[in-house]
Amino acid sequence: MKIKLYFIICAVAAVMVQSCNDGIPEKLEFKQFRNVFFSAAGTVRNVTLASQRDTSFVFGNISYGGTTDYEQGKVVAEILADPSLVEAYNVENQTEYELLPANAFAFDNTQLQIENGRNYSKAAKLFVAPQELVAEKPYMLPVTVNLISAPEGMNLNEDRKTAYWIFTYTFSPPQDQDIEKNKWTIDSHHDTWSVGYEPEKAIDGDPNTPWHTGLGGAYPYWFIIDFHKTLKVSGIIFQNRLPANVDVKNFPLRVKWELSEDKVTWQTILEDNALSNTLDEQQLPCTTVLSGQYLKFSVYEGWIGAPYTYVGEMSIY
Repeated sequence: MKIKLYFIICAVAAVMVQSCNDGIPEKLEFKQFRNVFFSAAGTVRNVTLASQRDTSFVFGNISYGGTTDYEQGKVVAEILADPSLVEAYNVENQTEYELLPANAFAFDNTQLQIENGRNYSKAAKLFVAPQELVAEKPYMLPVTVNLISAPEGMNLNEDRKTAYWIFTYTFSPPQDQDIEKNKWTIDSHHDTWSVGYEPEKAIDGDPNTPWHTGLGGAYPYWFIIDFHKTLKVSGIIFQNRLPANVDVKNFPLRVKWELSEDKVTWQTILEDNALSNTLDEQQLPCTTVLSGQYLKFSVYEGWIGAPYTYVGEMSIY
């Protein structure tokens, strides 16, 4: 009796095991979850940029789930910055972020592909140029994914398609710098009218002794100051030529200041297409705060169109 019962139990167990095996397919399918999503989406990421050097980040890739069968075919998507999302985010969260400037970032590849046989793409890399940003000011970069092509039945996960990154440039050289203006020299310049009006006169501390350009109208007129050490430049102190009774008041109108560490790579720190013709000293904050050894000043046009111009005095803060 015991032997018969043993064989009955074994037979029932064998049937149950076979039944279970028949119910487990080799490849699982949950089609309702077979959607493409962006790995960078889901949270707001805050990034602090503490260096002036261009910085790269692994930004994210696309993937899909809902199946263990990855022979689905190729999936192609693109990632795009969406400026409209900044305003929508600010309204919803009562913030005041500005869009990360277009010249401050780039992707190594904006088209992501999931090859047949895989369920994820290579990650996109993001490059950010901190020198294009205003220090201590947060910028937002919202990036969203759009499907270009996908297998039938595969859609985009609308809740996992957008990433929000916030960048803040915090690089700040020491504040207790001594500019030692008495050690500044003119490295090079474009043109001078005559002896006694050299560009050195624009940094001698006396606005009554101006730099006067040549008379030929060969704009832009320019000169380069050598600080002889690296200085942080937050703003420009500018003084038009004195006295006020100069015959032709062709003060600089369109101007630009650039900064460099090596005289090879220049970064614009301030550009003004309508510089004031006031005789008062002007303090002009830089749009981009940087550090460097060489400061280049260029004049592209004067106030009344004369073929020459002049500068009384210039410094930095």
